[in-house]
Amino acid sequence: MTSETLNDLKVAILVTDGSEQIEMTEPRKALDEAGAETRLVSPKDGRVKAWNFTDWGGTFPVDMPLDSARSEALTRSCCRVASSTPTCSARCPRRSRS
Repeated sequence: MTSETLNDLKVAILVTDGSEQIEMTEPRKALDEAGAETRLVSPKDGRVKAWNFTDWGGTFPVDMPLDSARSEALTRSCCRVASSTPTCSARCPRRSRS
C-alpha cells in the first residue's frame, strides 16, 4: 500500500455465506492497517460462513445488515475485490487510475 493513510475512511465489505474467506480477510486486514474502518455488510443477519479454498472456512460477524446500510453511515464504499463488474469498479474511489 502507498504511504497514503486511509484515516477516517469507512469501507463496506459486502459478504454472504460462501464468500471466499481470503478475498475478504486480506483486503480487510490491509485496509484496517492503513487506517480505514471496515464493516462487513450482508443480506444475512448475524454471522456469515466463508469458503476457504476447498472447504468451509471461518464464520464472521455481520457488522451491518444490507437492508439498513446507508451511504450516510459510510464515508465511501468499495465493492468486493473479486468483483469484475465494470460499474462497480468505476465507482470505487480507491481503484487504480491509469
